[in-house]
Amino acid sequence: MPLITRRTFAKTAAALPLLLGRPRLVAATTTAATQDVGTLPREVPQVPVTPFTAPVGTWSLVSIPDSQHDAAFYPEVFQRQMEWIAAHKDQHQIRMALHEGDVTDDNGPRQWSRVRKAMDALKEARVPYSITTGNHDVELVNGKAVSRVTKLNDYFNESDYAHSPAFGVYQPGRVENSWHEFESNWGRMLVLSLELGAPREVLHWARARIAARRPARTLLVTHAYLYADGSRYDFDGKGESQSATPRAYPISGITDGEIIWRELVSQEDTIRLVLCGHTIGNGAAYLQSRNEAGNICHQVTANYQMQVRPARGHGSGGFLLLLEFQPDRKTVRLKTYSPWYNVWLNGPAQDFTIDLS
Repeated sequence: MPLITRRTFAKTAAALPLLLGRPRLVAATTTAATQDVGTLPREVPQVPVTPFTAPVGTWSLVSIPDSQHDAAFYPEVFQRQMEWIAAHKDQHQIRMALHEGDVTDDNGPRQWSRVRKAMDALKEARVPYSITTGNHDVELVNGKAVSRVTKLNDYFNESDYAHSPAFGVYQPGRVENSWHEFESNWGRMLVLSLELGAPREVLHWARARIAARRPARTLLVTHAYLYADGSRYDFDGKGESQSATPRAYPISGITDGEIIWRELVSQEDTIRLVLCGHTIGNGAAYLQSRNEAGNICHQVTANYQMQVRPARGHGSGGFLLLLEFQPDRKTVRLKTYSPWYNVWLNGPAQDFTIDLS
């Protein structure tokens, strides 16, 4: 997404008071019921205790949407998100936290240092996680990604993945392309975390990992995959009519959602869920498509950065996408929660279930 400068941030921040009354939010309670509070509340002063109301035997993943503006302007919000995940690891049976990319806004040392400090909360709590690059985590010229050069690997290394029961990386010493495996009551689960517009050699590597690990289900996490209208990024078919289309970046070998679908996701029947960020709009997009085996793959965007409308306040507002894998081995409930405000977003784009059978 476009690089936010301090000047443009100041203009946006000045407009926020006019926007804060628009989102419809739901306050967290100690029961499965929720209460509509209408407008944004004040932030809570400490990590909230959030009850886990899912059926017994449910386990969770947490998808971390684009944190670029939190890293730039609201590091305390990103810190709160990581501390909440760490504090709820056992209660919510959190098996992994998955960052979708655009970790920073400028790929600069100040922001990466803030991210490192916050994510140390996960490491200390022994929460497995993956992290990958978005277009703001690589070399930028006038706010536009121009190469794959990233400072990610100056701040994170393979030892940060040591809490995954099994893991590997595409290239030694680089963490932006990784696989992670864990056992569950769903069987063996595989997570593939791939860099911005992963080149074809990385897509081939991902397919080889599926063949070698033979998981019951595979979850793919990448950055720029779906557009705001729920279609895949497709430069060949739509060009730059899809704003911030990844193949408009002058990066050798870069792919987009349609190539990733055609050459990886549709070919691998265990991939029934794709998570991504990048695009803005209202912060949520969804697409279901039939793969080559005739089964449904669910593709989901979650992104609550500062440019999303309605505005959430405090950058992303601290919203996370929580995925609850229920004991029937087919149902996943996706819910949107902010430990900064201690509220849930409601509505069909923010709270819904999918079938991975």
